[in-house]
Parts: sequence; C-alpha cells; structure tokens
Amino acid sequence: FAGMTKLKKVATPANCESVDRGAFKGCTGLTTVVFNSTLKRIEQEAFEGCTSLKSVTFPNSLEEIGQSAFSGCNLLSSVTLNTKVELGQFAFANCAALKNIQIPKGVKVKWGAFNRSGLQNVTIPAGSNPSNFAVGAFDSCESLVHINNKEPYSINLSTLKPSLNSELSYIIKEIFGSSAHVKWVDDYAKAYSKYVIRTIRAQNPNISDVQMALKLHDWLCNNVSYDMEKYNQNEIDSLQYASSVFLRGKTVCAGYADAYKTMLTEAHIQCRTINVPGTHAWNAVCLDDKWFHVDVTWDDPDNGSAPKRKHFLRTDAERVQDSGYAKENWRGNNGIVCNSPMGDVSGNGTVNSYDLQRLNNYLLGKGTIQPENLILADMDFDGEITSFDLVKLRQKLNTQ
Repeated sequence: FAGMTKLKKVATPANCESVDRGAFKGCTGLTTVVFNSTLKRIEQEAFEGCTSLKSVTFPNSLEEIGQSAFSGCNLLSSVTLNTKVELGQFAFANCAALKNIQIPKGVKVKWGAFNRSGLQNVTIPAGSNPSNFAVGAFDSCESLVHINNKEPYSINLSTLKPSLNSELSYIIKEIFGSSAHVKWVDDYAKAYSKYVIRTIRAQNPNISDVQMALKLHDWLCNNVSYDMEKYNQNEIDSLQYASSVFLRGKTVCAGYADAYKTMLTEAHIQCRTINVPGTHAWNAVCLDDKWFHVDVTWDDPDNGSAPKRKHFLRTDAERVQDSGYAKENWRGNNGIVCNSPMGDVSGNGTVNSYDLQRLNNYLLGKGTIQPENLILADMDFDGEITSFDLVKLRQKLNTQ
C-alpha cells in the first residue's frame, strides 16, 4: 500500500500480528488507523510520512514500534501507548504536532525515538526505570520545556541561581543527564553559566577575557569530575555533551569541552571544540584576536587539589608536543591558527631570551610592548604585567 496517496482509512485484520516494513509509507492522505487487539509489531517505516495522520491508539498487545515507524507524520498530535511496548529509533521523529506524550511504566524508548519532534511536555511516572530510556531518547526536542507538566528548574529571584526541581530528580539526572539539544537542558546550562559568570564579575568587575577564560576553566576543574566508571564500562557515548556536566557533575573530555564552550559563549568569548575522532576533545579560544588551545580535561587533577594550567593557552606546536596528536588528525580547527606562544612579547612566534630582556625592560619603564602582544606577557593570567610574569617567563625558558 506504500505511496497510495488517496488511501484514507486502515483497519488491521483481527488475526494480524504485524504491520510489515514500509506497508503504508508515504500514504499522505491517510487520516485514520484502527489496530486490532492482538497486534504485536509495527515494523520500521510502516507509516513513515503519513502526513495527514493525526492520532493513533495502540492495543495492549503491541510489543514493538519499529524504527521510523511514524517518522515524519507531521500532523500526528495524539499518541496513546500501552505499558509494554518498545519504541524503536526515530519511531516518532519529526512529528512536529506531537506536543505531549505520556510514557507509562514499562515502556522502553530507544535513542532518538522522539528526535526533532514538537514535544513540549513529557510525562514519565514516578518509579519508572531510567534504564528503559536509551541515551538520547529525547535528543533534539528543541521545544521540550516541561516534565510531568512541571518546570524542570527554577531561578532564585535574589541570587539568579538556577536550581533543579527536586521532585523530578529521578528523571532529570538519569534520563536527561546525557541529552543533546533539548530546550530546557540547554536553557538550564546557559542560565547556570550566566550565574557563574555573574558571580565572577561581582568579585572582579574589570576582569579581562583571559582571566574569565581561566576562571571558567578552573570552575569546571573544581566542580566536575571525570567519570571513570563510565569510561571503564565503555559507556562514554552518554557523556558527550554539556548536559552531563550541568546535570550530573560527571563527564568525559567531550563533555568538558562542550560545557567550556557553553560557558565561554555566555561570557561573549569566541570558542570552538576540537577533537581527534574517537580519541579526545578540547577547545580553541580566541582572546585579543589570538587563538589558543585549552584542555580542561587534562588540567583537572580530579583529586580535590588545585587545577593545573599546563594545557591553558597553548599553541598548535605546543599542543602537538603535549598530546602527541598529529595536527592533520584534528577536527574543528578549520580556519584558525594558534601560533602565539605565551611569553612571546616580541610577537615573532618564538620565545627566547630576547623576550625575557624585553619584558624586563618594560617592567623597568625602559621599553615598550606592542598592545596586541600584552596578552602574551601575562604569564600568570592575572590580568596584570608584573615581576611575577618575568619569573614565569624565566621558568618557561629554563624548561624549553
């Protein structure tokens, strides 16, 4: 029946156990589907692209709704599920009119089941098993703002600090703690970033971009830990986004990088994520029109001690030396070059004794440093050029 655009109504026979793959795909005139009480499976793409279908009710016998079974049914606004069905990948993807869904206990939801749907609210009863929801079940639900018809978080009107709804904690951390491009999660991450940035600015109203980049780097090191348990269990695919940082407080390299980018963006500092596919991720940050590498993951001691800064504001060459990752394997660095090493106050791309002499003369009032290179003289990243920077530069030269 695929592609029969004039087909209006379908009723499955009494003894039917399965609707085959693509059986009614592209039946754009289909408005009504009545399922028999013994139906067990709706195979993948069975009703994909049925753009006139507005509602479906599934029998209690149904066990599986296959991949993309109702994908692209953009008028589908009402879906009634039973308690034992499994929703395949993209089962209801791109269903723009689907604003609400109730997921009974026992339902299993695979990755992307509601991808790019119009969901605004999802109801998940207390006592639901989080393991029934695959990582990314609601990814790219860019209108989803309520859970169980409640706000997932609130903002204190005095401090402007966002706080997660404790009544929904069983849902938030386990089901949404690894999500990507979910509206309320992204909004919470931005709101929390703004709160952190506001707190930093209150302590130092004249803070420079370099100082802010360092403060946010340190905040992540101090408030987030590397999830070794997930890493050892080879489950790091669930920790690739900022959501794992702001909702769980545990992540892996890609999560650190995504969260750092989120925070710097809210601080109006340009940032990118760079990665070696399947291996590692970090950031490139633009400060005073110069690009630098920053690796928060490798600077997090993860043992309660002060954050390291070895991987903060590094050049391409230093990054290759630090990591061993050949530049040709990097992704995300198109169009940017990090070629200004800290300490290069002369601006010639290298750090040597001439830079030490020039910085010394500057501090003595006997010489100048070009304004665009002052950032490179701030070796301790405190926003000032002092004798402490001279000490740091001397230490760097001694270890080259």
